[in-house]
Amino acid sequence: MKKKFKLILFFLIFNSFLINANALDSRCDGLFKSIKNNKLNLIFDELDYKEVTDTNFEFDSFYNSKSAVWEYKRDEFNNLIISRINDRDEIFEIDDDIKYSKEEIAIGDKLISINGTKVSNLSDIEIDELLLDYSDFKLTEQQLLNLKFEFENLNGERIVKSASYLDRESQASASVYVKVKNISDIDVKNAKFNGDLTLSVSWQIENLYPLSKDHLIVDKSKDEYWYCMFTPNEFEEMQIGEVFFENMNSIQQNDNLIEDKYNFLISDYFYSSEIYEKEDRDFIEITHDKKGNFTFSNKYNLKAFPFDRQILRIRIADPSRDFEWLRLNVDNWTVLGLQDFKSKGEILEWEIINTYTNYYNEVDPVSTNISSGVELIFEIERNYQYYLFKVVFPIILILLVSWSVFWVHPRELESKLTITIVCLLSLIAYNFVIDKDLPKLSYLTILDYIVLLSYVFATIPNFISIYSFEKHRLKKPIWQVVDRKSRIYGPVIYLVLVMFIIIINVSGNENTSAFLSFLR
Repeated sequence: MKKKFKLILFFLIFNSFLINANALDSRCDGLFKSIKNNKLNLIFDELDYKEVTDTNFEFDSFYNSKSAVWEYKRDEFNNLIISRINDRDEIFEIDDDIKYSKEEIAIGDKLISINGTKVSNLSDIEIDELLLDYSDFKLTEQQLLNLKFEFENLNGERIVKSASYLDRESQASASVYVKVKNISDIDVKNAKFNGDLTLSVSWQIENLYPLSKDHLIVDKSKDEYWYCMFTPNEFEEMQIGEVFFENMNSIQQNDNLIEDKYNFLISDYFYSSEIYEKEDRDFIEITHDKKGNFTFSNKYNLKAFPFDRQILRIRIADPSRDFEWLRLNVDNWTVLGLQDFKSKGEILEWEIINTYTNYYNEVDPVSTNISSGVELIFEIERNYQYYLFKVVFPIILILLVSWSVFWVHPRELESKLTITIVCLLSLIAYNFVIDKDLPKLSYLTILDYIVLLSYVFATIPNFISIYSFEKHRLKKPIWQVVDRKSRIYGPVIYLVLVMFIIIINVSGNENTSAFLSFLR
């Protein structure tokens, strides 16, 4: 929780310099030749790996722009949320309907208590005090064993784990920045959506500093610095260590809209601008920018359709490196950008409910390599009014028309059957309208159940009408009782069953619109 975060308008400052440059400038051209020739014989063809120590568990936090402090992210019961699990033996990934094995936890599970003290009753300051020595790596082995965390996983199981430290002999770090301009074409039928975004990953290499300082420092006394941009081909020629990040769930990109470049900035600039705290180390920060339109694959849960809530994910990772070698961190600007997109962004046919970032573990199914990953989460809710007013209500109206035949005398059998058959055909037409927007699912949605129920209730009046006609023909007065009760009980039973279907499908389903959330 002890994070320094200066809200400096980095990119405005960046653009305000009178030092705008590109790879064709003399300084950048000189930098390119200096790195390529490497007369100092420095090693920079890999990332800067260092000895580091990790805690086995980390907990989600966010920057509160109103109070200007970092706060722990909590669930609805005020419990903390696991943001990272750094112990390989503890890592367990939940995917769709795969259930937990016994005594397993995953990223996103809840921290219930620390040494028996419920975190829901503790303030952030009190939690910081409890975890201070743990976070500062000051605990002995015995103290670590005595520090107990009680977790609750998605199955509701309570699991107690001890604290521990993990020593990494060589680990590099990189920062991920994502700015979302637009999200569109949410296609649940083909399990994808489109996004216009800028994706940047930054990392630092110290050995580039001696080769770069003469080119990127203009006048240190006046805080004048240069920056350079290089193309992917130029960067490849320089043979510099790189984070090979990928949009892990991107299935297509529009090559006409993609911008791909590498920016070089010197540490002196960051120190003078107070973007970073001054350290006894000099470095060059490299930022790889990709900007354009991407198509992402996404899994949708449509059981509550058309009253559904969905989660869109954009996942970034470097699958070439194990999480013990490379640690990806979310840039603070990403968090602020997502908050801005939540308040100002628009998605056609959907409402944005929440936006946030998560860490996750990218597991290679072949090599079983586990990579550090960052994902952007967009919780969206379908604008159900279209389906309510143009599908559900008309279906109910058609059913009421179908059952209105019991106000017609039984001797008019032909007219009654014509009405019920026309109503049944109308329902079939509505079913085709619904199916064109949905994939071929292995389960039924709320709307599917309503339509199937409507089929049944559209056919029942046919049989009852025939029965009434026959009783009338035989001059048996029972037909009057049947028609009178059918006028009332038929529509009422149908409406009750529709409500029952909605309640059953909504109960326990997190993918349900807010207006039905009280039924969960």
